[in-house]
Amino acid sequence: MDLFWLQKLAGALILPASLVAVLLLAGLLLLLFSRYRLTARVLLSGGVAVFFLFAGPGPTDRLLAGLENRYPPLTEVPEVAWVVVLGSGNAHSESRPATTVMGATGMARLGEGLRVLQQSPGARLLLTGGAVDGPRSHAEVAAAAAMELGVSEDRIVVDSRPRDTAGEAARAREHAGNAPLVLVTSASHMPRAMALFRAQGLDPVPAPTAYLVRPDRAFQPADALPSAQQLYRSERLLHEYVGMVWARVRGEL
Repeated sequence: MDLFWLQKLAGALILPASLVAVLLLAGLLLLLFSRYRLTARVLLSGGVAVFFLFAGPGPTDRLLAGLENRYPPLTEVPEVAWVVVLGSGNAHSESRPATTVMGATGMARLGEGLRVLQQSPGARLLLTGGAVDGPRSHAEVAAAAAMELGVSEDRIVVDSRPRDTAGEAARAREHAGNAPLVLVTSASHMPRAMALFRAQGLDPVPAPTAYLVRPDRAFQPADALPSAQQLYRSERLLHEYVGMVWARVRGEL
């Protein structure tokens, strides 16, 4: 197992859903098969507490909004040479259109990239991201989806080598050089992506998308209860903070 997969495994284990599962499972096993009843109760209580902390109402949305609002949406597209769309997950199917196997985040990023590309006729589309969830790389699937949506193949550059944001920034530097570019990624991911691109000497124009926090949404009674959506937002928040710390540990920033 190489470092990339070790990073993925470690990152998955510290996310709330995994942490809750580990605490509850350990507590249950101790309760059923050992004499350590007090330890079991502590673990079970900890699992329940972590679940309500991250899946229930709390500071998550405020902190996540702080990441998502760091860079405003790109409403006026400048003249650039490149539109760089960062990778995300995708499934694999030989029989389905590429637009149907890309994840929701990947499609949101691609959609924003195509919007920007349409307003910058002289730009080329750089799609990055290696194979993680299947035999085809995300960049290849995204390129197929872009062509299904009407982008000509000669405007698309596919780079399947990078498997993380730091690698995508390095490859974007090789493709774009000093040419002006727009960077498209999820709004919560944009602060880390911008930092990594700037560490490569690039100064991209940010085009955030795939917002998770809706500031205009009125409070609903159901918001006071734990939910899968809130748990997902908590995981995205932790993923970005852990990713930023890890990038600094590795000297990428």
